[in-house]
Amino acid sequence: MDANELAALRLNPGQEATLYPSRLKWILIILFFSLGVVVGPVMAIKDHDPMGWVAFFVSAAFIGFAIFHLASGRNYLRLTPAQLSVRTTFRQYDVPWTNIGDVGVILFRRNVMVAFNYRQVPPESAKRAAQNRRATKYDELVPETYGLDAEELAKLIASRRDARSAT
Repeated sequence: MDANELAALRLNPGQEATLYPSRLKWILIILFFSLGVVVGPVMAIKDHDPMGWVAFFVSAAFIGFAIFHLASGRNYLRLTPAQLSVRTTFRQYDVPWTNIGDVGVILFRRNVMVAFNYRQVPPESAKRAAQNRRATKYDELVPETYGLDAEELAKLIASRRDARSAT
């Protein structure tokens, strides 16, 4: 997404936008784990090392997951005039803009992530919010940056929240 598109999304909070994970990132993940698929059997056969087969199967599983992640279309961040919707392979949640409090960028397990607090934690998210708060000081984490810089995504979410709160 270029700077003009990002600015348009920030300035037009009524515009619905769907952001998808960075294809480049997931293709690089696939390429990285392809090494395990190639090197694993070589280790297992040539060196008689059973860990080679472990490397092969684990790498193949990660490649399968990455391909599913890219191809399924189930992983996205949707910004609508009313709410933020996150969909991933294992989770999904919707948060009305009026229920988003502080938005920030954190470093969590070597990943730069966008996080936010709820104004009022929904009952169905209370347990996860408490666990997240203990680990990160925020109630909820956005699992991807969707091809954006984490700071840019945090500013986009905050601007959408502020625009909705002003109305």
